[in-house]
Amino acid sequence: MFNPHDRDTVVTVARMTANSYTTPGRPNWIDLGGWKVVCNATFGWQDHGLRGYIFATESKDIVVIVFKGTSIIGNPTAHIDKYNDNLMFSCCCGSQLKVSSISPLMKPICGCARGPNKCNRFCLGQVTRYPNSYYHHALKIYEAASERYPNAEIWLTGHSLGGALSSLIGIQKGRPAFTFEAPGELMYARRLNLPIPEDMSTLPIYHFGNTADPVYVGSCNGPGSLCSIAGYAMDSKCHTGNVCTFDTVEEMGWKSSLHNHQIRRVINELLVPWKYFESPVRMKCEVENECVDCGLWEYV
Repeated sequence: MFNPHDRDTVVTVARMTANSYTTPGRPNWIDLGGWKVVCNATFGWQDHGLRGYIFATESKDIVVIVFKGTSIIGNPTAHIDKYNDNLMFSCCCGSQLKVSSISPLMKPICGCARGPNKCNRFCLGQVTRYPNSYYHHALKIYEAASERYPNAEIWLTGHSLGGALSSLIGIQKGRPAFTFEAPGELMYARRLNLPIPEDMSTLPIYHFGNTADPVYVGSCNGPGSLCSIAGYAMDSKCHTGNVCTFDTVEEMGWKSSLHNHQIRRVINELLVPWKYFESPVRMKCEVENECVDCGLWEYV
């Protein structure tokens, strides 16, 4: 049964997302007990696209689709991961960041900008519907799994970019999703015209994150930020569904750092010590009703 408040469930699914960055048999692969990678149910490992696994219980009554997040520069998927990050989480394809003034690694992925903080809405819509985007690949992976396991309860999960993808597919298909330290995906969900209810608390989507992660809270942007320097336009901050946030800044004294975005740190220092959900780190699951993305931008 999908229970976002059960420690064992959340930790197990989070460990699946950690495994999405590696392969079975390697020292950093985490054994998941009764959960196994379904035979011939890996995806993306033979090319440079969206990667992940499909895990299932022995009886295959529950199937979990796991999407990998962004890999760092130097990894095989890093360049296409970045493309999808800048497609999904920027106000206008990263157009606001000039290569000469910010980073030689930043290259806008579309020509939709019409001036400072101004973006062509139609152009952006066309780019959003890019058929080789990770979203469309993730949708195909879900549909294949659904056809293969028609009687299974299907969950979706992922860390960072992978978490955002799992949420988007969950909304589109009405399936539950756990995400971990995911950037805000509400803006992209709206661009895709996904069926977002007025009361988002009814969505079976749960975003777990902490206040010291600049990617999760939407502060890793602007001149001088590490994300911008590395060529990522991470502008979004608003999430769909239920947002379950650990206040690690106030309660644990953590400083804002990309180190706090790492899934293994989150597992070992936040999720495993489940007492943190009550004390000293209070965690609430709530809807981000007052959140606004790209408020200074005009879409024409």
